[in-house]
Amino acid sequence: MSDTPRGRRQCGRAAYVAILLLPELLLIALYALVAILLAACLPDSHLFFGTLVGMSTTFGVVFALGAPLLVFHLLRLVARLPMWAVGVVWRARRRAGSPKPIVPAEEPEASSLDGGPPPAAADTPAPAAPLEPLDAPRPPGTRQHPRWPSTALANFDVCACIFLYLVLGITASLSWSRCAPAPTLDGFNNSALARQLRFPPDLKFGAATAAYQVEGGLVNSSWHAFERSLPPFEHTRGRGKTTVEHAGRAADMWELFDDDLRRMRDLNLQTYRFSLSWSRLQPSRGQFDRLALARYRGWLIALRSHGIEPVVTLLHYEEPLWVAVQGSWANASTADDWLSFVGFVARELGDVVDVWVSQNEPFVFAGLGWLEGRWPPGRINALREWWAAMRNLASAHRRAYALLHEADTTDADGDGTAASVGLAKNLNAATPARFWSVLDPLVAGAGVWGAANMFFLELIGGAEVRPLVSPSHYVVL
Repeated sequence: MSDTPRGRRQCGRAAYVAILLLPELLLIALYALVAILLAACLPDSHLFFGTLVGMSTTFGVVFALGAPLLVFHLLRLVARLPMWAVGVVWRARRRAGSPKPIVPAEEPEASSLDGGPPPAAADTPAPAAPLEPLDAPRPPGTRQHPRWPSTALANFDVCACIFLYLVLGITASLSWSRCAPAPTLDGFNNSALARQLRFPPDLKFGAATAAYQVEGGLVNSSWHAFERSLPPFEHTRGRGKTTVEHAGRAADMWELFDDDLRRMRDLNLQTYRFSLSWSRLQPSRGQFDRLALARYRGWLIALRSHGIEPVVTLLHYEEPLWVAVQGSWANASTADDWLSFVGFVARELGDVVDVWVSQNEPFVFAGLGWLEGRWPPGRINALREWWAAMRNLASAHRRAYALLHEADTTDADGDGTAASVGLAKNLNAATPARFWSVLDPLVAGAGVWGAANMFFLELIGGAEVRPLVSPSHYVVL
């Protein structure tokens, strides 16, 4: 069968199909093998897959399969361009160097005296036969040598790139179509937009502060030493710190809380979130300041007496200096030290607090502290320490969730819930500028929404050697 012309054509088509599809099959198999090896060797590899599908499970799966193929075809097409250019130059030079056929010039007929044709010259050479053009068809029966299917590969790569780009773009656009803001009739008319907004009836309006930002006088804090480049932050000198001037007394809320409470009442605030200074309440390991704790208890009672629900944050970018000396959150023992502080506060103040925020924006805290160096401890591109801090913060939140529910059993406001535990997570909103593009939804989705918003939540839901609470039991405020 293979010796017949039809059999040879079928074998040739099969060879072409194998050449075109075999790299794709090998790439998918290699991609699956690498994914399996990463999942087996790296205990936290599931976090990156979870981040990838954070914007949309459908887009995550399509992107995970289509993006490597798109890159493969693009690279093979780019590698084909120099070969194509060399072939064009070689064919052009071959045509320019081939001899041209000699065509005899027509001479005017000269008549003899008697009117007959002129006598033919005996030594006149015969006209040369024209040469066969290079692209002339071959006669039937002659064998034509097959060419390497580079042209077919290039055509296939072009079609595959267009198809994969359209598939990724359409899938990304559909994934983000529900996230895009709906256009209003009046365009960007704020009044029309305000008429369309309706807040839920149980929504509570409030304000939030951090201890180091407003209290003042926290000389035992890591920020106090960081601002002045004191030990252990001598290495931060001259690195362009976040603040030019020191916090000092700040807003002096430690002494002026009554005035601030009067302003909250005038603003009709329903909630107020503030942080308890870890450096003020625990100046050294195992030692707690009960006078400062009594001041905080007075604040909580005063807030409730004015109808304002207090929300207490237990870690808001600030830590005692003795914690910073031991390596801050890059040291695993810091989580244990902080949990002892959390347990002490929950037992002492649980009767007047129902809503707890374990940590404030831990993703920002770790990034600015160990990657950008703008916050304590002022480390730049310390990837290993950043990852250790991220893991320790996530583990500490899960353990604090269980600890707060165990220690706080008093329902302060009588709503039937003794303790609501959450995490203050920063959210970055991004919408693709061009829905037909692949890059815009990819950056807005896997980049902004996935990496910035979902990654730490994936880390909280990840497996832990010592799980104290189910990973699904966390609340994002």
